[in-house]
Amino acid sequence: MTWIPDAYTLPTGDHPLRAAAFDALFADALVGAGRLGATRARLVFAAAAEARVRDLVTRDQACRAPFRFTVEEPALGRVAVEVAVPEEHTSDLDALVVRATAAAGARLAAPLPKSPRPTPAPGAAGRELS
Repeated sequence: MTWIPDAYTLPTGDHPLRAAAFDALFADALVGAGRLGATRARLVFAAAAEARVRDLVTRDQACRAPFRFTVEEPALGRVAVEVAVPEEHTSDLDALVVRATAAAGARLAAPLPKSPRPTPAPGAAGRELS
């Protein structure tokens, strides 16, 4: 399972650098991750990382065509990113959530504030958010 879909247009030689940038962001600032449904996930970061989140998401959106990133306005000291994919890319989304969760480690043990988002599909990867 890979979190880099075949349609990713970033030159192959740059993949490790982009993956390292995401891993560093996940390790430094991710405070929550989970599925919102079969084709949607939510990544929640410390608000202090907002500029890094927006920069990386903007750069990655340009070459990760199947993924759609929506960065929400910061609230409660956090900034959330909703990630949506077409149905045929749900395994790529699973892999992204798993990678994010693994990179963040123990920081994800703390409960997240409730959000008005729908409940994730049963069996979806990552922590369920409501």
